[in-house]
Order: sequence, then C-alpha cells, then structure tokens
Amino acid sequence: MKKIAIITLCGNINYGNKLQNLALQESLKGRGFFVETIWNDDSNSRTFKETIASNITKIKKIFKFKKNIYKLEKERKNKFVNFNNKYLNYSKMRISKNKENYKIAKFYDYFFVGSDQVWNYNDPTFSDIYFLEFSQEKNKNFSYAASFGVDEIPNEYEELYKNKLKNFKKISVREKNGKNFLNKIGYDSEYVLDPTMLFNAKEWNKILKIEEKRILEEKYVLVYFLSEDESFYNKIKDYCSINNFRIINIFDYNDEYYVTDPVDFVNLIKNAEFIFTDSFHSTVFSIIYHKNFIVFNRKSSNKNITNSRMDNLLDTLNLNDRKFKNGKSITEYESLSYEECEKKLKEFKMISNNFIESCLKEDDRCGRK
Repeated sequence: MKKIAIITLCGNINYGNKLQNLALQESLKGRGFFVETIWNDDSNSRTFKETIASNITKIKKIFKFKKNIYKLEKERKNKFVNFNNKYLNYSKMRISKNKENYKIAKFYDYFFVGSDQVWNYNDPTFSDIYFLEFSQEKNKNFSYAASFGVDEIPNEYEELYKNKLKNFKKISVREKNGKNFLNKIGYDSEYVLDPTMLFNAKEWNKILKIEEKRILEEKYVLVYFLSEDESFYNKIKDYCSINNFRIINIFDYNDEYYVTDPVDFVNLIKNAEFIFTDSFHSTVFSIIYHKNFIVFNRKSSNKNITNSRMDNLLDTLNLNDRKFKNGKSITEYESLSYEECEKKLKEFKMISNNFIESCLKEDDRCGRK
C-alpha cells in the first residue's frame, strides 16, 4: 500500500485545525492509501514577545473570570491530546526546521501540505517545511487547500513564494485571493474546498462516532467568537431570553463546555437551535449540518486577523445573507434554505475531489470519494 504524509499545523488547540487534518486524512485514506501526519516539532514555538503577551492575557482573564485559567486550559489541552490519539494517525518520525529532514522523503510516495494557514508568513512556525524543501522529487509534492492566512501578500514576499513553490507538482488553495496571488507570481492553482467540506453530515457522524443522543436535552444556541469584540452579545441574550434558549459559549471560561474536544464541538453545532460565530470552521459545520447561523465580522487588534476566508466561503455557496448587518434583528435571519447552497457545494466538491484525483492519477486505486 502506498504511503501519503500530511504536513500541516500540528500544535494548535483549535477545533478547525484538528478537524481539517482529520478530514484530509480520511479523504486520502478512503482512496486506498496509508496516510500519516508528520508532527512538526516547531508547532508550539513562540517568540519571547508572544509568550509574554500570552501570559499577561491569562493573568487578566484570571481577574476577570475569577477562575484558574491555567487549570482549565490544561484540561482542554488534554481533551485535544486524547482526540489526537484516537482520531489522527501520526508518524513516528518528526520534523523540524532544525533537523536534517531529507531522510523522511524516502518513506513516502506522496506529500500533501495543508490545509490551514501553512503559508502564512506571519506565523511563528512559518518555514521551508511547509514548502517541502526536504522532498526533492517534485512529482511527489502537492498542496491541498493551503492558506496564506492574509488578505494580501506584501510585494517584498513575492520572490520568496515564487522560489519556494517551485517544489510542488500541483497546488490548490482555500481562498480566492490565494489563487489570485499565485496567478500574479506565475503559478497555476485550483481553488478548492476546505477538506472538512468533502464530507456530509452523515459521513461526519460516522467519522467522529457521534451518537444520536444530544449532549444536553434543553434547547440552546451556540456562541463561538474568537473576536475581542463583545458588542454582539446583548442582541443574542435578548433573542435567547424571548425564545427560552440556553446560551452555550465555548470560548467563555465560565461556561461548563469550555473544556470541549473537537467531537463535542461538532455535536454541539449539530444540535443547536442557532449558531452565532465569527469562526470559519464553526460556520463550515453549521453549513454541513444545515443549521441556522449568523456570521459576524471578526474584530481584533491583531492586524493579521482577516475575514477573507469567510467571505470567500459564503460567496461561493450563495450564503452572503448570513453575514450580520447592523440594524437587523436576529429574527430576520431565522429563514434559511439550503437548496441553492447544496447545488453549489456539490459542484465545488466535484472540483475539489477531481483535484485530489489528478494528483494521484498514476495510482489505479484512486476513485471519487
């Protein structure tokens, strides 16, 4: 059986990061390949400035929430470690920008970089690893739904990307602006779905072994904001008060569901009455499970936080009306038909699956998922 290695961001305690990794793994595995993810030892690296900023933020949260933040985050991290061990197939080999990685190449027939923000020059783990510098056989090297993570690439980085991407036989990206940038520097690429969207709700239930039983019986809405802006909450609270819905906020230290793994994250979306979010992957799974949802622009002091990937997704699937507009009430978003969205999604799935097949076309086991 031929072997494929996935190279992606590994250390994140992030629902979308783990679920996209699992999705690409399962998609490739379903085509008759042995698939592993190679752990990048640089994944947890931070600059001194970032470490100090993180600790200051945690101290502020201790005073705000009157909680042992470090204990909660340790419990949450353990949940993710257990998820990794149960669902993700990691190679015994590890990779690092400080290691000689060339020996790894001979153990795999193909390498796939992605998804997630593997080509974000702002990321502290950004390195030649995500450009497969250790694999000198170009015919083995592909990207699937790789992301640059920013709206625009500064001119001074164009030459860097132009040189690094020479090592790929085929390239696909997750955002339209990524495709436009690659076209600008002379590369053909395919605009494809995030790997999580290669599977429908029934398939995700099977992959994650999600039972029909709800996590909680009462009706609730799910709130998941990564933004520093809390101005939306009053509207949500008023709406839930009128409809007698409980609010589950999984990014709130005071919420019992803060310590939640990726499986429960999907389960909570699946059974929610409404999802309010500025998160890309909570939007993705809201769409997969045909839920009612509203997307809010993410506001942050971090200039590298952008909304382009969300805008691309909603525009591609004809769901632009899901973006919150000031002056509108939540009740105006209660009507949502997925008929046109599903037509678009079916077309996009075909394009995305065809790209994967084109990468593996020399292997006769490759068939449409």
